[in-house]
Amino acid sequence: RPRLDWMFFAELLILCLAVLAMAAPYVIRRSNPIAVVIDNSAAMQAKLTDSRTRYEDAQAKLAAMLADEDASGKVSVYATAPTPHRIAPPFASIAEARHALAHVAVSDAPDDRGSVSAMLGDLCAGGRFREVLFAASRPVAVS
Repeated sequence: RPRLDWMFFAELLILCLAVLAMAAPYVIRRSNPIAVVIDNSAAMQAKLTDSRTRYEDAQAKLAAMLADEDASGKVSVYATAPTPHRIAPPFASIAEARHALAHVAVSDAPDDRGSVSAMLGDLCAGGRFREVLFAASRPVAVS
């Protein structure tokens, strides 16, 4: 019969803690949040054929896309000018995000394609967001 002393139990405890550390605990989320990025640079002030600006058209399209989404979950709203930034902490509902999106002002600053591309790449990387909705006057290539 083996003789178990206090050192055996100390080693067993260390081994159990090492196994738990390697198990990599995780958090179960109900759903991944959505990121909404709108270009509010000077280029969005151009008028379209129906007398609306590009910005108004982009806002309407994003609002329609958000209306099709599930009403639960968090939504983060980002603007691109003068530098890419998040408007506020993540909103708890689609309605709050649509309200914030309607109050984003157009800036006279030009957009910086490099920083917008970097921000979009960061938002798309890592699976933090279920969906990234982007509305701009021209496409941006994400590397």
